[in-house]
Amino acid sequence: SSAAVSSARPATIVLVDEMDLLLTKSQAVLYNLFEWPTRPGSGLAVIGVANTMDLPDRLLPRIASRLGGRRLPFAPYTAPQLRAILETRLAGAGAAAAFDPRAVLFAARKVAGAAGDVRRALELCRLAADVAAEEGGEAGKAAPSSALVVTMAHVDAAARAMHGASHVQLLAGCAPLDLVCLVSLAVEA
Repeated sequence: SSAAVSSARPATIVLVDEMDLLLTKSQAVLYNLFEWPTRPGSGLAVIGVANTMDLPDRLLPRIASRLGGRRLPFAPYTAPQLRAILETRLAGAGAAAAFDPRAVLFAARKVAGAAGDVRRALELCRLAADVAAEEGGEAGKAAPSSALVVTMAHVDAAARAMHGASHVQLLAGCAPLDLVCLVSLAVEA
């Protein structure tokens, strides 16, 4: 028994995040990715993560037949979960005192109602801090203030700017392959 364990080849696990971005008309990349584990002695396991629940349904039959068929769905974050994450991240960055607790809750609720994506919640808080800093800079010329506080109004202004920003609209109109190229360029930069 111990000889069998020691001579066994360790498995290699490939974790593919954002797998839905690999969907193309031919789906050749996905076919190859899921075909490798079926080869004798490959010792390869593929775990795919996608933001779309219907990804297996959108795959060609020749690829879907290679899937293990097990799904582990993750629900979007709720407002209380987002609030806890935001509070923890703000405290870790030493910025908790700069945010009105109602503003953090407002940001969490805004994002939970739209997508539940923690990255959006963090981006919203960053934009709200920028709005507050700009506002504080203008007000600071007339009456200097030592403490910057991000309020619900700042979060609301940031949310409106985030959804109406030209770069967001441009990215929303991109094809999945274009997004993959842009992400690759950003990672390289």
